[in-house]
Amino acid sequence: MRQSMLKLFTVAAITAIGLSSAAAAPAATPPSASTGATEQATSSRGLDTASSNNWGWDNTTPGLAGRPYIKYLSVTNGGVESVVINNTGNVQSPNAETIGGNVSDLYAFITPTNGCSLGQSPSSGACYATPNRTGISIMRYTGPGWSENFTSGTSANPVVNNSSLITIRVGFHAAYSTSSWSWVNGIPSSWVNTVRAGSDGEVALKFTPQASPRMFQGGCSQIPVSSCPIDRADEEVLEAALLLSMDNTLDSAMNGLLFGTKNAFIGSLEFNGGDGGGGGGSSPTLSYGVAAPHLNADGSDRSGTLYALLPSSVLTLFGTSLSGFDEALFPVARSIPGSFTTSWTRWTAAANGSDGQFLTVSNISFSAPKFSVGTKSKTSGKPTLKVGKSGALKLLAAAFKLTVPKGASLSAKVSTPKVCKLVGAAIKGLKVGTCRAVLTVKPKSGKKRMKAISIVVAKK
Repeated sequence: MRQSMLKLFTVAAITAIGLSSAAAAPAATPPSASTGATEQATSSRGLDTASSNNWGWDNTTPGLAGRPYIKYLSVTNGGVESVVINNTGNVQSPNAETIGGNVSDLYAFITPTNGCSLGQSPSSGACYATPNRTGISIMRYTGPGWSENFTSGTSANPVVNNSSLITIRVGFHAAYSTSSWSWVNGIPSSWVNTVRAGSDGEVALKFTPQASPRMFQGGCSQIPVSSCPIDRADEEVLEAALLLSMDNTLDSAMNGLLFGTKNAFIGSLEFNGGDGGGGGGSSPTLSYGVAAPHLNADGSDRSGTLYALLPSSVLTLFGTSLSGFDEALFPVARSIPGSFTTSWTRWTAAANGSDGQFLTVSNISFSAPKFSVGTKSKTSGKPTLKVGKSGALKLLAAAFKLTVPKGASLSAKVSTPKVCKLVGAAIKGLKVGTCRAVLTVKPKSGKKRMKAISIVVAKK
């Protein structure tokens, strides 16, 4: 069994390692056109130039020339888009655009998460010559410095609030171009990831930033998520941040996996690849963890939300597809007692940048639940299909504990053609009733195996 664990650090963690927050007061005067670019390119932010106290891109294997860069950044309010960065020349540190007669006081800072300071030797668990993550934090100029806090009462040009639509495109060079998963503090609405090993690429994201809790004491940052003993948050902060994993801890087929959170302090993702069909029919599972205090800063009960995109390429790992997806055969289970509500929405490349199924887990009570997402491998009575929906043969084989060795072929023969029919590598429900079929596994060598199955076809 192959397992991979992913780590997600919120902007609070990014701030602690090089993006120290400035005062929350708005800037007395607008920044110059090059202020953000200058900050990105100098050691004052600990981003491009490393020192004995801070890591920087010039002390990494990709180097300054190989680090990611902002290609485009805009904020849309009330249907009106304000372009903050339009980097048509693909320069490493672009200048901000002028909006309403003043230079925008927003900028996107790119942090080499878990990089090495000067004099620090790369080692696992300490720092990496090639940063294992890239943090991107959108910040506002406050006069003396920069702040990631967009909580009500602050000002920015353009305005950023929890209704704003942020569009960001990040370019990657071939020297630093592996990407497996991404997290955003907010509600994603569009996602494209063309980052592939050994070639230039980019990620393009549209999202609405959301609040997250902040505590003045630690204890909720264990990865994978395991506990959060703090009962109440000290404050709620609106932030706009993106984090990309640049390591290879996941199966390469998981590239493009995006998830986001609302009203959560930290999150994690674990992947159990199952047995590949060779050890009892166990199915792959994604396990999303979210952690936060039970209570908001005002003492009211906290309710959070998890957003997760399963692109079409990832759905194939679960033996299903966009056309064959049936949420009844794709359960979501919570690890500890508490509330949650799930819903699935179809994403299309035309409207959302990517084809896939978008999962929303809302009404989450805390403090540190995990949500397992995967194909149903245990039956309670007969598995169920909805009229008009299809169940992939691979998924059904797992549900009926029929092992499909690597390289074997899987086929089916339906004996109730009025209730269901075979469509490609799936069985489709036609009308309410009991669907009966025989699954056949034919390995490369040896005898074939057959198993009779019954499936309930229910109303839509």
